[in-house]
Amino acid sequence: MGGRSGQGINSGLTNYANTYAKSIGLNKKDFNISFDNLGDAGGDVSFVKVEGTNIYKLKNEVRINSNMSEERKQQIIRHELTHVKQSKENRLYIDGSRGRKGGLYWEGKKYMSLSSYQKILKGTSSKNLEIRVRNTRKYRSLPWEVEARSSE
Repeated sequence: MGGRSGQGINSGLTNYANTYAKSIGLNKKDFNISFDNLGDAGGDVSFVKVEGTNIYKLKNEVRINSNMSEERKQQIIRHELTHVKQSKENRLYIDGSRGRKGGLYWEGKKYMSLSSYQKILKGTSSKNLEIRVRNTRKYRSLPWEVEARSSE
């Protein structure tokens, strides 16, 4: 349920998440939210395999970095819940099949290979500034990220 994190200080943010989720067509059963120290990351949602398939959809476990301002946490909540909605609507998923079929899918079409996506993700944390900047730009231009950032 959307309120799993009842961690005292974050209960107001859990209520905020539930209210925002409802406004975009999600309900409390669609996600769990927790607040953790995530280092440099603002938040995340993990992919999980759909039983009996090669399809991976976003898991409903939303993690928000606890080391940010309340305003930034609210922005990240909106961002990550947008990804949950994208996955629930089958607009964003991974096909883990080997070969040409496998990849990251957006709006029903293969957008990129898993190796290309993983290379971008790895590059966003590179110690080399040029590589980090280039991959961060690529990541931020992915259509599901553009949409999620527009909710911030």
